[in-house]
Formats: sequence, C-alpha cells, structure tokens
Amino acid sequence: MNSFLAAAIQMDSQANVTANLSAAASMIEEAAGKGAKLIVLPETMPYIGRNYRQEAELVPRGRTVKALSELAKKYRLWINGGSLFERNSDNPERPFNTTFVIRP
Repeated sequence: MNSFLAAAIQMDSQANVTANLSAAASMIEEAAGKGAKLIVLPETMPYIGRNYRQEAELVPRGRTVKALSELAKKYRLWINGGSLFERNSDNPERPFNTTFVIRP
C-alpha cells in the first residue's frame, strides 16, 4: 500500500469569497511545499446571515472550482474543495450545498 501526506486546512471563511480563495491558495501553497498530495478545505462560501442565493455558483464553471482547479494542476495534488452554494437550475431559490474533489 502506498502512503501520502494529506493536509486539512482550517480557515475562518468570511463573506468575501475572493479573500477566502486567496487565503486558501496561500495555505495550499504552504501544504504543497511540505509534500501534501491531498488538501481538504472547509467551506469557501459565507454561511451565516448572507444572501446565499446570490452567492451560488455554477459547478464546475464557477470561480471557486476554477480557482481550485488551477491550484490542483499547479501543485499536482488532489483538492477536496470544502463546500459551496451551487446554483440550482431547477429552483434558483434553493441552491445546493455542494462539495467537490479535483484531481491534479
């Protein structure tokens, strides 16, 4: 059986998704530098008292998946993207709470 290093990133996700992604990118870079091959993130979207309908993203074409996909490719690692609000085309008023895994 092969072994690998996994990193669980803990961060305080706030209402600013761009800032959350920037913070995650910095921590992913650090973990990759220490040899991690799997990164697990917390939620990257705001969850408390925010307009989650407005923040919902398309998956896999939204900014969060795109940004994390670029990092997975750059550092050649797997990323569990935590969770985000996915736009629900059947009912935009009720987005999905989605998690996703990106391969290198």
